[in-house]
Amino acid sequence: MNRDARLRQYHETRARTSDRGRLLLMVYDAAVGAVRDCQRLMRAGDHAGRGAQMDRAIRAVGELRSSLDMERGREIARSLDRLYEFMLLRMREANLRHDPEHLEVVARILEDLRATWSQVIQRQEQEPPADAGRAAVRV
Repeated sequence: MNRDARLRQYHETRARTSDRGRLLLMVYDAAVGAVRDCQRLMRAGDHAGRGAQMDRAIRAVGELRSSLDMERGREIARSLDRLYEFMLLRMREANLRHDPEHLEVVARILEDLRATWSQVIQRQEQEPPADAGRAAVRV
């Protein structure tokens, strides 16, 4: 088994054994990594590589968007949905214009959202169970 296959297998195993919060962070990591790689490849003039990373970034943001629970999340979910739509639009513009700077705002938003969710998850892990009288935040 080559290195890429072993790495892919590791990530698949990790995804199957992670809880929902950790899976969310993994998708954010994939999205940020793909956007940053796409910027780098655009600057290098690697059109094929750029296309593959753009596709990966679009799929990751699409996954984040499709995971929103609009009924339970209410206004937060609606706001995130609009933010994800904005990011998808910026990615399409960057791709059409071959402009890595269009992706900078996308990368920063994703990095900020990832950091926020990481804090929420850490707090959640430190909270006593919901039946101890406190409402637990669920990711």
